[in-house]
Amino acid sequence: MRPRANWPVCPPKPTAAPPVTSPARTPPQVAPRDAHHPLGELAN
Repeated sequence: MRPRANWPVCPPKPTAAPPVTSPARTPPQVAPRDAHHPLGELAN
């Protein structure tokens, strides 16, 4: 039964892959944050 428990654990790992895609979207959001910063406003 222990070996079977390991199998279910495998599926969760693939699910973690999608979360990795979120970070990719984070960089774009970081740019907007710069605008909020005083330096960002001066750059504009």
